[in-house]
Amino acid sequence: IMDREGLSPFFDHLLYTDEIGPRKPNPAAFKILLDRLGTKPEETVHVGDRIDLDVLGARRSGIRSVLYASNRATCYDGYPHPDFCIRNLTEILDA
Repeated sequence: IMDREGLSPFFDHLLYTDEIGPRKPNPAAFKILLDRLGTKPEETVHVGDRIDLDVLGARRSGIRSVLYASNRATCYDGYPHPDFCIRNLTEILDA
């Protein structure tokens, strides 16, 4: 998402689970990412476009989730619910 939307330059760190071993929604993947960032779950926000991988994995790991739902009819079409739902990435500043 970040590269596709041209937002990568605005972030200090971008980490991808396909580079570390465990994959989303496995909490082990999120733990590795938190360790690499030196941050705690309650200090972290995960942005993703999939409920089954991004929102579920973040929630299982105690991390707030932002669902990027640009092409969805609804933000809340299943469980788990994201903490925030945005349709445009500029809305992330409000989340």
